[in-house]
Amino acid sequence: MESKYLKINGIISLLNKLIALVCNLIIPRLFIVTYGSEINGLVVGITQYLSLIALLDLGMGAVIQAALYKPLVEKDSILISTLFFKAKDFFNKVGIALIIYIVALCFILPMMLNSSLSNFDLVLLILVLSLSHIFQFFLGITAQIVLNSDQKAFIRESLQVLFNIINLLLVYYLVTNGYSVLTVKLVTSLVYIVIPLYLTYYVRKNYVISRQLIKKDYKLEQQWHGIGQHIAYTIQESSSVVILSIFSTLNLVSVYTVYFLVLNGLKTFMNAATSGLRPYLGKLLNLNNSKELIINFRKLEKNIQLYSTIVLATTFQLITPFILFYTNGIADVNYNQPIFGYVVVITIFIYALRLPYRTIIFSAGEFKETRLGTYIETFLNIGISVILVQFYDLLGVAIGAGVSMLFSYIYYALYTYNKILNISKKYLVRQNLLCVLIFFSSNLIFLPFNFLANTVISWIIFGAVSFVSTLLISYIYQVLLKNI
Repeated sequence: MESKYLKINGIISLLNKLIALVCNLIIPRLFIVTYGSEINGLVVGITQYLSLIALLDLGMGAVIQAALYKPLVEKDSILISTLFFKAKDFFNKVGIALIIYIVALCFILPMMLNSSLSNFDLVLLILVLSLSHIFQFFLGITAQIVLNSDQKAFIRESLQVLFNIINLLLVYYLVTNGYSVLTVKLVTSLVYIVIPLYLTYYVRKNYVISRQLIKKDYKLEQQWHGIGQHIAYTIQESSSVVILSIFSTLNLVSVYTVYFLVLNGLKTFMNAATSGLRPYLGKLLNLNNSKELIINFRKLEKNIQLYSTIVLATTFQLITPFILFYTNGIADVNYNQPIFGYVVVITIFIYALRLPYRTIIFSAGEFKETRLGTYIETFLNIGISVILVQFYDLLGVAIGAGVSMLFSYIYYALYTYNKILNISKKYLVRQNLLCVLIFFSSNLIFLPFNFLANTVISWIIFGAVSFVSTLLISYIYQVLLKNI
């Protein structure tokens, strides 16, 4: 049953991320062409400021999810209820803090951001973009944690597929018929409110959860130690846009987000492939069968890293030609930033190598033990980005993110092998060396010829040839390194 849910979650999540990727390619271009790069950068900037409220999660979501694995296996309704309402009460407080934060943004952002919108319209845009965040904290997030812990994330993912399609159709209709950006974003926010409402209904109907069952003296282990990982993740995801909006221009924020349309799409695909792994590994860890855990983890590690490497090697070659196609005819800012594109693809490559290690650490709930590494990661990201953005704009924040990600990858990999699996690092070195060799060998061969991908058809053909060839390179290296 566990492997069945793992497959279902993986398939539905991949479908969801595919639909989301298509939507995220179509909608921003509609916005840039219709409203301009500045407005697109403004919307993205406000969204990233709002996402910073997730810092007040303090890692509670990950801690609750790790704590739920065992009671869900044992069908312990008392502990499930205790954890559910502990999470609900906490996120209600975060929701109140969010409302206060939104009010503060309404006063601060009109003074900080250099926008062509009036202050009144800017405040309205902030309020409209806040709606989905408010409903998420007050309703959806607790139910989502329960479903994720019980390997039922496919329920939320299925709803996301449906409403992403509905949202795309509505946005296309509204934008092409001349509606304002405020109207478009209001409709978008209202559409997505349905998801947290349904998730809350589903969980309360299908699980035995009651306040009368809670253990009032229960203390949640690691409650405050998920903060480091959570802050590091939130900053890694949001800091670059925030730093650019403060120290640079909204036009460069738009450039940054256009590059990340593709790269965030790839990240979400990788996350989709591992969406069911955290509860799956969590249950393996609770079974105390180290041999089965090691065998399964090595399979997952190999598959995640190898397939991600093959895709990202091809992405490295195609990112610049794609951006030129995507922004063709847009002249209000220069979107052709090839060095920036290469640096951020390498950062995502490191992210892919890190993914299995971060997943198992979260599954084990070892937040306290790894907090130092995540504090250092956060410091590196902010410190380097703030310094280098003064001199190199986009490239500066990309280097900051890349250096912090490299540190985080090394830290998590070593911790996993030394503390969780407690096995020799020989396989770790061989596996990661294999991925690095595949990535750079593919690019050594194909990158000098990416100028040939100068039409849509030639871009597709070039990508297909590169992908298949990189698969072959991967097979050759696996054979060569098999006995090392």
